[in-house]
Amino acid sequence: MKLNSDIIFDSLSQSVALERYGSQKQALELKRPLLYTGAKKEFQPNQLYVTLPGQLPADPVFPGRGTTIVCVGGRPPAIYLTGTCVCMLVRDTTDIFTVFNQIQETYDRFDTWESEMNRILETTADIKELLEASFPILENPMVVIGQDYHYLGYSSIIDLRDDLSMFRPDRDGKIKPDILAASIYGGDTNMSMTNPFCILTDGRAHFSINLFEQGTYAGNLKIAFVLRPFRESDNILSQYLAKMLEKAIPKLKDLSYSGAETLRGIFLDLLRGMPLSTSRRQYLAVGNAAGVYLCLKLVRGERSRRKVPVAYFCDHIESTFPGSVAFEYNSSIVAFLNIQAVKLSAPQLDQRIIGLLQEMNLKAGISNSFSDLYSVHFYYRQACIAFELGSPQSPEQCKFSFGDFALNYMLYSCTGEFPVDKLYPDGFRRLMEYDSAAQVNYLETLRVYLNNNMNIAKSAKDLFIHRTTFLERLGRIESLLGMDLKDPSQRLCLNIILKFSELRGNELPRRLPKPPEPEPEAPRDPMPQMEYQELETLL
Repeated sequence: MKLNSDIIFDSLSQSVALERYGSQKQALELKRPLLYTGAKKEFQPNQLYVTLPGQLPADPVFPGRGTTIVCVGGRPPAIYLTGTCVCMLVRDTTDIFTVFNQIQETYDRFDTWESEMNRILETTADIKELLEASFPILENPMVVIGQDYHYLGYSSIIDLRDDLSMFRPDRDGKIKPDILAASIYGGDTNMSMTNPFCILTDGRAHFSINLFEQGTYAGNLKIAFVLRPFRESDNILSQYLAKMLEKAIPKLKDLSYSGAETLRGIFLDLLRGMPLSTSRRQYLAVGNAAGVYLCLKLVRGERSRRKVPVAYFCDHIESTFPGSVAFEYNSSIVAFLNIQAVKLSAPQLDQRIIGLLQEMNLKAGISNSFSDLYSVHFYYRQACIAFELGSPQSPEQCKFSFGDFALNYMLYSCTGEFPVDKLYPDGFRRLMEYDSAAQVNYLETLRVYLNNNMNIAKSAKDLFIHRTTFLERLGRIESLLGMDLKDPSQRLCLNIILKFSELRGNELPRRLPKPPEPEPEAPRDPMPQMEYQELETLL
C-alpha cells in the first residue's frame, strides 16, 4: 500500500524527534523507502528516501512532485528546506538503519490493513469487520450510519466502555435522536458534502465523512477522537476507509427496500391525484399491498427536536410498524400503517401508536381503517380533519381518531353557506330569548329530555327536579317552540342545533377549514466547513 508524507511523519514522530519542511501531498502515492547513497542527483517523484545529510548533493534535481526525504543525524543543504521536496529531519541520535526499518514496518502495517480490508470486501463485506480491522490504524471509536439512520456497524470498544455509551445505537439500532439533532447544523445540507467535516456533539469534536453510492447519499462515517488526538494523517486514512465502506454498502442492501419504495410511490401518486403507472397497477393487482390500513397525519410537538430530519421520524415509524410507509407531504408527516401486518388487538394497537407518538413527541390525526388503496385520499382527509378538530379541543392529547369527531364533522358540513344561527327555527330563538331573561335554563332541559329519548322520569332525575315540575317546564318549552317533539324530523333538527351549541357555545365556523397549502421550504444555511488546521485544534 502506498502512503503519504503525513503518515510517515506521524508514525516516525511516535519514536523519534522530527522536523518537517516542504508542502505535503495528500494522495496515497508515496512508494516504499530507498536508502539514498548519493549516486544520482535526480530524485524520483512520489519516492521516499532515507539518507544522511552528507550524502545529499547541493544541486539536486526534482523532475516531479511528491519526493520525500528523511535525513538522519544533521541538517542537509538549505535547498532541501525550501519546499522543493518534503524533508524530515531526525534530530535524535538514531542510526539510519533503525529509522529505515521503522519506516518499513510502517509500510508493512498498512499493507496488512489493506489486505485485510480487501479480504473482507471480497467475502462478507461486513461493515463491523471493516471497522474492527481499521481500529489499530485510527485508534478511536467509529460508527457507520446508513441513509435510514440505522447503524450499519460500530467499533466493539463502544460496548466495552461506559464513557463511550453515547455512541451506542438505541434499541431499534438507530442513532439516538439527541445525538442526531446535536450533530446537524444545516438540515439535510450536510448530506451533500463530499469533503470531511467536523461536528460538535456534547462538546466533543467528531470527524464525519459522508458515504455515497453512484452520487447518491448512502450513509455517514463518524470517528470520535476521544482515545487519542487527531493527527494530520487521519484525514487521508479516514477517506480511504470511507471508500472501502462505499464498496461494502451496496452489498448489504435489503432487497425489501424496493417494495417499500414502490408502495410509498403509490400512496404519493394517489394523494396527488395522479394516475398510476401500469407497473404500479400490476403491483397492486397481485396483492403486494394487501392489508388493512390507517392513515396518520403527524405533526411535531412543541418540544420536538426540530433539527432531526423528517426521514428519521419516517424510518422510526416504519420500523415500529412493519409493512407500513411514511413520508413528508404537505409540510407534515403522513404514515399509512398496515395494521393487519402487525397482528395486534385493538387495545394493543392503540397503546403502540400512543407510545410511538409520545416517544417521538408527535401528535396525530388518525383515519378510519380501510383496505381500498384507490380511496386513500378520503382517508387522508379524515386524518387531517381529526387533527384539525381534536387538537384545539384537547391540546394535551397526542392522538385524535376520526371516529371520535365524525359527528362534529358532519355537523360542520351540514350548515352549507349559512352560519348556524341563521338556521335556527323561530321557536328556538324564542326559547333562547326566554332563557336569557329567566333564571330557568329551558335549553338545558330540552337537551336532557332529547338525550334521554323523551323519558320523563329519567330526565327529571338527571335535572334533580320533581316530575311535576319537569312536566310544567316541558309544557312551557313546547309552547315556546311551537314544534312537535314527537316528530322525528323536528327532533333531529333540534338535536343538531343543540349539538352545535354544545360544541362551540354558539360561536361556530361556517365550514370546516381546508387543508393547509404546502409551505415553501425555508432557505438552508450551508454547513460551515472547517479547515483541517482548525479541526486539529478542536480535537
